[in-house]
Amino acid sequence: MAESRINFEDNSKLPFMTSPYRDLTDEELENVDHQAALERMQAAIPPDATELGCLAYELDHSPGLSWRIEDHFYLVPNKQAKGSWFVVRIMWDDNWGNYQWSRDAMGSGYANADEAARSMMTALFEHWTHEDEEEHDPAVAARREFLKRL
Repeated sequence: MAESRINFEDNSKLPFMTSPYRDLTDEELENVDHQAALERMQAAIPPDATELGCLAYELDHSPGLSWRIEDHFYLVPNKQAKGSWFVVRIMWDDNWGNYQWSRDAMGSGYANADEAARSMMTALFEHWTHEDEEEHDPAVAARREFLKRL
């Protein structure tokens, strides 16, 4: 197998990554069932994808202000290239109050899905790590626990 390579965040979409909110009126958006929207997004993911898990925690920003982090990760095989995979995420956007898609990484040169998942998620979390994050930060702890479960 070729040497593995990972590319991050090129903002391109895969065909199944369509918004469950796109055909809703303003009134419907105010009363949308977000759980149903999440379920529609999950149902759109190809059947040969692997669910990697959910990263969920609260992140305090300042007194009285926090963000809800909820990221559902999936490993999707790239049908165009053997040994190539995409890490796709359904994320809760606390600012907009809805679920959104993100294609966070593309990796190649992996022998199987397990190898791709471990390598790509570890690299993705390292890519996201900020210099000022400390060992006890909720984000660091949540990512560490996610990787253990993986």
